[in-house]
Amino acid sequence: MKKGTLLMSIKTTTFSEESSIRTVSLLWQFLLTVAGSISLFVAAQAQEQVIATVSRFTHTVPIVHSSWPVELRNNAALYSSRSNVWDEAAGKTIYRLTMAPDFPWEWKSGAQNQRLDALPVLSPIDWDYLPPEADEVWIRLRVISGRFNLAMGCINLAFVPSDTFTDIRIVDSSVDGWQTVRFSLHQHLIRNFRRNEFTRRLPYIALTRWIQENLMLHVFRPSYGELLVDRVELVSRGLGQRFPTPNSDQLTHVATVADFESTNDLALAFTFSTVPIDLLGPQPTNYTKTSQFTSGRITVGGKAIQWYEPPRHSWVDESTNGLHSLEVRQTGYESFAFTGLRLPPSENVNGILLTVRADHSSSLTNLVLDFLAYAATPEARSAFPWTNSQPPAAWLENPTLSFDLFLSQTNAAKESYAMYHLRRVVPNHQWTQLYLPLEDFAGIYAANEGTNILRDFQPLQSTNLLFLGFFSPYRQLRAETRILLDDLSLVRAELPAGSARSYWQNPAIPQAQLIALSEYSNYFGHVRERDRPLGPISITLIAEENRLSMPVTGPPGQRYDILKSEDLRDWEAIRTGYVDSSEDPFTIDSVKGLQFFRVVSE
Repeated sequence: MKKGTLLMSIKTTTFSEESSIRTVSLLWQFLLTVAGSISLFVAAQAQEQVIATVSRFTHTVPIVHSSWPVELRNNAALYSSRSNVWDEAAGKTIYRLTMAPDFPWEWKSGAQNQRLDALPVLSPIDWDYLPPEADEVWIRLRVISGRFNLAMGCINLAFVPSDTFTDIRIVDSSVDGWQTVRFSLHQHLIRNFRRNEFTRRLPYIALTRWIQENLMLHVFRPSYGELLVDRVELVSRGLGQRFPTPNSDQLTHVATVADFESTNDLALAFTFSTVPIDLLGPQPTNYTKTSQFTSGRITVGGKAIQWYEPPRHSWVDESTNGLHSLEVRQTGYESFAFTGLRLPPSENVNGILLTVRADHSSSLTNLVLDFLAYAATPEARSAFPWTNSQPPAAWLENPTLSFDLFLSQTNAAKESYAMYHLRRVVPNHQWTQLYLPLEDFAGIYAANEGTNILRDFQPLQSTNLLFLGFFSPYRQLRAETRILLDDLSLVRAELPAGSARSYWQNPAIPQAQLIALSEYSNYFGHVRERDRPLGPISITLIAEENRLSMPVTGPPGQRYDILKSEDLRDWEAIRTGYVDSSEDPFTIDSVKGLQFFRVVSE
């Protein structure tokens, strides 16, 4: 890690009260103790490689937001336009976005004031899946007039943080001509709390691993003006790696879990749901299909609940090495309904090897499969709720309710377990052998004593394995996915250090701090410009009448955070700003100055 230095100084001033002197003295002493180094992210020095390029876009209508009143929707063309236009100088067609200075970011809905933070304006075609080696998005653009706050973003899987955006970059007409703006898909991501449940406090964010819907270019308020886009590129910089594929000489077979040559192996398979529901409460009734492809609704105690039909599994006479395999049929879901396969705990194992085939009646060349590994300590394995998370017998008669287990956070609230995620991609209509390194599973949730398993985000351990879950994700919702699973084994692979991981995992995750966008009046507390080296920041403490003022100086446009702590253990962000911004210096009541502060630059 590269180190930066935090510099601090105090201006001479007159203090009106002895308490003010003591407050500043305590504060200054503490600031000196924390004025160490600031860890900065150092990008991989690998050669940059363009993975995909999009230079033709299909968005040719004004921006319309579904929450706008009828008048705004009907008059959307007065406020924006999107089109493909011929650029004489470039000799090709480029994309043009215009947004009026009075674009309706805010409006009245009855007596209520409504406001937008961001809008998607441009979508690279079919970027609803990102390969693990995708590290950045580069956009070649030109601002003809105005100012735009830009970020790439998308909706992620429903059981992980959603929605996720890259850093916001500010571009305006002060730059003459074309420029390339780079968005990291790993570093300094931001998110909201729109719909996730049990991962609400997950202290890190991933975009490439968890992308569910198309990655789009978003504009954040109060953007306006005319913007031209020449092309959008997906770029590898060596952080993420291709899925590991060890050869036979590197693999040692440890245990066969199932080959499905006997119906006995079917006892290992089950379906489960993570939708919260009270198994002891009223019986669900009135299943109604609400989506053409996936979900419906059930009524429980007079309350409507979104519902997903269970996958269906059976024993079929198809195999690549034998006669039979496990067949699972499932329409793409929003990651709430899964098929599981029980796993035995085993020593000296660092991976799972299985043979799969996925069939989908679409033009998709490759299909995505998402895997969940549930784990528990050896002491907690026997207590895992295989029995008390089963549905009442009456439910099993209804095919729309007949999951084998309900493993929501609430239904398993007393159990100790941890949950990990891994994603793989397989060719449509083709048998494929997959190696799933335990090190490549990312921890996303833990309960009770299971939090010890996830502590410091250590890799998944084979001695803790409970079961492997899998599902066909949302991108494949428009048709049923038929998954064949065969020859699943626990193995040990001898691979070079660091090569077992695919999607990049931030090595600083144990120190991560999750900041909700909803805690800000807008998103700009997370805007950063990092295409240049960071420099030192200086904070000055000024005692005023019953107030402490803390102006910050340093390189123009550099972000800083002021954090406070009452016990030096738990830190809370109380101010985010930018050097040379128009905001007034951070001030605080001098009595509260007895709380300790530090400044962190990113």
